[in-house]
Amino acid sequence: MIARTTHVLFEVMIASLICVGLLGGFAAWRLSKGPISIGFLAADIEDALNGRAGPVHFKVGDTLLAWASWKRALDVRAVDVLMTGDDGAVIARIPEMSVSFSALALLRGVIAPTSLDILRPRVVIVRESTGRLAFALEQSGSARGDLSNAIVTFMNRKPRQEGGLSSLRRISVLDAKLTFDDRYTGIVWHSPVSNIVLLRDGEGVQASIAVTFGDDEGGARFTANGEWKKGQPYVSLDADITGLRVDRIARRIPGAELAHGIGLSLDGRVAARLNLHGEVETARFALQSGKGVMRTDTLWPDGIPVRRVSVAGRYEADPGFLHIDSFDIDMNGPSMRGQIAAVTAGEDIAIEGSAELHGMPISEIGTYWPAAVSPSARDWVTKHMSGGILDDTRVGFSLHVAHGDLGRVGIDSLSGQFRVDRTTVHYLNGMPPLRQVSASGVFSPSRLIITLREGEAEGLQVQSGIVRLNGLGGNDEQAEIDLRVAGSLPETLRMIDQPRLGYAKKVGIDPRQASGRAVTNLSFRFPLVDAVRLEDLDVTATAQLSRVGLPRVARGQDLSDGAFTLKVDRSRLVLAGNGRIGGVKAKLNWTESFDAQQPVARKYNVTAVLDEAAQTRFMVPGASYVGGPMALGLAISESRNRMTRIDAIVGLKDADIVIPG
Repeated sequence: MIARTTHVLFEVMIASLICVGLLGGFAAWRLSKGPISIGFLAADIEDALNGRAGPVHFKVGDTLLAWASWKRALDVRAVDVLMTGDDGAVIARIPEMSVSFSALALLRGVIAPTSLDILRPRVVIVRESTGRLAFALEQSGSARGDLSNAIVTFMNRKPRQEGGLSSLRRISVLDAKLTFDDRYTGIVWHSPVSNIVLLRDGEGVQASIAVTFGDDEGGARFTANGEWKKGQPYVSLDADITGLRVDRIARRIPGAELAHGIGLSLDGRVAARLNLHGEVETARFALQSGKGVMRTDTLWPDGIPVRRVSVAGRYEADPGFLHIDSFDIDMNGPSMRGQIAAVTAGEDIAIEGSAELHGMPISEIGTYWPAAVSPSARDWVTKHMSGGILDDTRVGFSLHVAHGDLGRVGIDSLSGQFRVDRTTVHYLNGMPPLRQVSASGVFSPSRLIITLREGEAEGLQVQSGIVRLNGLGGNDEQAEIDLRVAGSLPETLRMIDQPRLGYAKKVGIDPRQASGRAVTNLSFRFPLVDAVRLEDLDVTATAQLSRVGLPRVARGQDLSDGAFTLKVDRSRLVLAGNGRIGGVKAKLNWTESFDAQQPVARKYNVTAVLDEAAQTRFMVPGASYVGGPMALGLAISESRNRMTRIDAIVGLKDADIVIPG
């Protein structure tokens, strides 16, 4: 009996399973053909979505049962959903959304949605001119209601199993087409693919966002995780950015014309805190870019190529503070790094910063040095320096942007220092350039000072020097150049005999016939103009001469072993010292006047003691009547009309007078 009963129950079970299988198979076949309307649930789902009175209300057009996938299994979908405000005005239209329900609530006969998946909608976020954020899912003409605040309100409720939206733990917007209409700045963004997921628990709300912005020129991707703790007036956001083009963003932002030519694609991370209106209160960022071009009409109209850019900093909306903690730019060899701080000051923006520049070829300075920044100093450097490397440059600056207009940037202060190696300095037209110069310098908007450590000029060694450019940017720009050079006397004479000076020719000395060594201090003073007139050029030279030799300086006798001080300026030449003339020790003072208004062209003062042989060599008159040494002092002057006057003092203290007869 028991065996027969068991057998019957087994047959019934098998038959039931077959029926269930047939029904399930039929249902699967039917669902594979398309969704099945279960409109009788529309009113219940609508009541569940609305729940207690809230800032938004839902009206469900129809309800469908659909086979989504093996992963999602069966979906209950509400279609043609209207979202309205308290006044009944349509805020948004939702073409389709998938709804999941609480199983425990269903066992009690309560329909309690736990998740909403809004599928493939067109999402429109409107930020109004007041800063208020309206979040719509289908454009309805104008933004109505503070929908973002509504979402925050019901997502911040404590999860319960009481039906309505109090059980809602998840809202997702999947495969959406996103439009962000920022009427506060006038920017409109479009995204072809966006996914937004909001998760709620007892502590608050977590968000996951993945947005792709694209156009015909390329696209950018924005992924972020956000968190909102219950009771807090802000949202924390950690975002990753990929492929964000600066120039394309700037073209959409009023007042950002300065960045229209920044052709860089940025990647990086941003950590921000937003208030409940979607406004950024604080942010930290670390961004980097690969190859690109930086071009601005005011700074780099021709553009500068860059290999890599990285920037990190922070932003505070109150009091309007932006601090670039560090930036690093690799300009295909030269590199620059530094920091910048900007803060709003009334209607203006105050900017302070510092930067370091390394490895800049002098030949490329004109490309990277903006023409509007210290134009006079830039003009002199680019025209008068060539070759070599600019290195270890440090700049500090303070700027202001009038009325926030980036086209009206004023320099409040600018100062810096730099070092150059192996450069050539063309300090004055008509003078030999200084080559292989190593120097350091400092600068400000009105002054540039270059201190030379070493170099060479026409065979002379530059031991030291200083170049001062004063009054830059004013009406009286002046150059002061002081050089200390050392080398052979012939090379020194050639230096001061350049066409602009011609001092050696003026005194009748052929540099090729001179010998000796010289250490010379040269000083040049002239206005900073393209063509310096000779009358505007003030040149002085002071030299210490040693082992000086010149042929046939007196009575056919040569000068040797000379040790002199030489001073030359526009008005005269003065040579003073000691040497040997024809083997005789002599003290010599020579003054040559270059002033045509002066009646005396030159003066010689010579003192020496001549022995009898020297008296004969110099053909001293009356030497035949003197026996022994003769002390001789000569004062010779030559006038412009070639009249010569000779005053002589003869000392015969140690000599004998020989009277013929």
